[in-house]
This record gives sequence, structure tokens and C-alpha cells, in this order.
Amino acid sequence: MDGRRHLRVKTFLQAKIWGLDANSRPFSQVATIINISDPGIVLSGLRCTLKPGAVVDVQYDGSVAEFLVVWTGTDALGEVGMQRVSPGTCMWDSYVARACGVEATG
Repeated sequence: MDGRRHLRVKTFLQAKIWGLDANSRPFSQVATIINISDPGIVLSGLRCTLKPGAVVDVQYDGSVAEFLVVWTGTDALGEVGMQRVSPGTCMWDSYVARACGVEATG
């Protein structure tokens, strides 16, 4: 058991990400979401460098939310772990429910 408190779903979703990179330059690109949980996501394929503490916008399926960069992985994979800053409904609820075979509510 790894001690994680939230259900995680492995996935392969394309999302648009934009904000300021580690050099305070604006960026905008499409990346792949490879892991989703209620409070956060793991992205792969980022071509820019982000630093922990940065806040970026993520758009998926018409919804936009702010995410805090929590950790960055190796530059070769461009992986970044992010936690949702915006309160309210998780923009992945319906996707996670379908992936887990649970009917979404609301």
C-alpha cells in the first residue's frame, strides 16, 4: 500500500496548458494527462520547464482550472505533478466515473 488518500486513474488525455515557465516566459501547449486523482493530475510531454509553486491554467473538454505545480520529473519525459487550486467540482469527475465504471452524479 502506498498511502495515497485519493483514487488515481491512469489515462491518456490531451489538455491545453498555459502560464509562465521557470524563466517567467509565457507558454501555451498541449500535453498529455497520464494520471488523474480528485486533487490533481500528472502531465507528460511538457516542452517547457516549470518550477514547483508556479500556477498554470489547464483546459480539458471546455473546462478551465488553475493548478499548482507540486513536483517536476525528468526533463526527458516532461512530467509534472499538479494540484488543483480552484475549489469546486473536479473537471475530471465524469471521466473518472466512466473509467471506474461508476455513474457520475450531478
